[in-house]
Amino acid sequence: EDSSEIESDLQRIYTYKISLDADIPDLTQQTHFFWMSGYQFDLAIQKYPSIANNFHACGPGITANHIRKRLGEKGDLEIFLNYEDWLNFHAS
Repeated sequence: EDSSEIESDLQRIYTYKISLDADIPDLTQQTHFFWMSGYQFDLAIQKYPSIANNFHACGPGITANHIRKRLGEKGDLEIFLNYEDWLNFHAS
């Protein structure tokens, strides 16, 4: 609902709103992340800016575009079709 990633002259129809607990666990000891939304990524980076230098992944599309913009050129972002594909790739 709060996404500003899609610019269009068409009327927006919101299909969902993400609501996360403000109590984000300590992520500073983690090295790899799979993000389900740009909003989730923004909250985590805001609380733990040091994780921006770690390994990030997400699905293709709006979330990927959003995270790429936030990480900039020096950011590392992998694209997978879904969380299970990412997990299987890194588990083997």
